[in-house]
Amino acid sequence: QYFQYFRSCLIGPILGVTTGALQAYVEQTRKRTGKVTGEGITSQIPVQVKLSESAAELRAAELIAKHIKDTLVDFGQRSILVLPGANRVALNRDLAYMARLCVQSVQRLTGMMGASGLDEANPVQRHFGDLRAMAAHGGLQWERYMAPYGQWVFGEQSGDPEIDRAMGEPAIEDFFLAPRP
Repeated sequence: QYFQYFRSCLIGPILGVTTGALQAYVEQTRKRTGKVTGEGITSQIPVQVKLSESAAELRAAELIAKHIKDTLVDFGQRSILVLPGANRVALNRDLAYMARLCVQSVQRLTGMMGASGLDEANPVQRHFGDLRAMAAHGGLQWERYMAPYGQWVFGEQSGDPEIDRAMGEPAIEDFFLAPRP
């Protein structure tokens, strides 16, 4: 009954580790210079763009997390322990996607660091390892939580009685929005 609420306990640590990785990346990159030209790494457009992409992914993950939290709080305040199918399928999708955004965000940064980004002593790499471990949690498995949303939209059975009962609700134009309670 509490599974939707239980899985939300991963949100804070995932966002915190992702934020820590971005902060560590910025701190390290400010001190780095190019091996060939000697110019500061921070003046390179690709470095600026990739940092911006990663920061935008973190921000999108934060917004998704806020929506998940607000939805669960609303249901919890109304003592609804088993989320309706339309909400369940959307929140499952959103939580898995939030985790994926965070992994992509940090993975991009470790790739920008060259060999130093692979060093276990590097704080960005340590954050990335922690993040990958959290994102591998069974409650965030990509296919497990993305497929039911597609099944729901297409009217296919998902195997989850609450989701299957909700097929056709809300209307087709609302399928791509997260249903509100």
